[in-house]
Amino acid sequence: MNPIELKNSLNNNKHIRVMEFSSKAFKEGNCQGQKVVHGEIMPLVLQPPEPNKGDLESLLFALNENKDWFEQMIIKNSAVLLRGYNVEKAEDFNEILEVFGLG
Repeated sequence: MNPIELKNSLNNNKHIRVMEFSSKAFKEGNCQGQKVVHGEIMPLVLQPPEPNKGDLESLLFALNENKDWFEQMIIKNSAVLLRGYNVEKAEDFNEILEVFGLG
């Protein structure tokens, strides 16, 4: 059973309360090594909602529009992995950090 199936199973059985993933700007994915810790998937893997939304500009727009939600996901899940985005250079990564005032 992968971590998402485990989370859903636990949630369906009411053993733990799991905060629902809800953002149209991102699609939840998975990765090797994910674990369910205290009812939350670690790391939370976020992917583009559509194949044509993986460019840096789309990612920056999604982060700006969903900044509070994204920050809550980092707190809730302890780690967020952005996968499937075209972040190719250190300058691209710095632009992402600047969205959160860290650049």
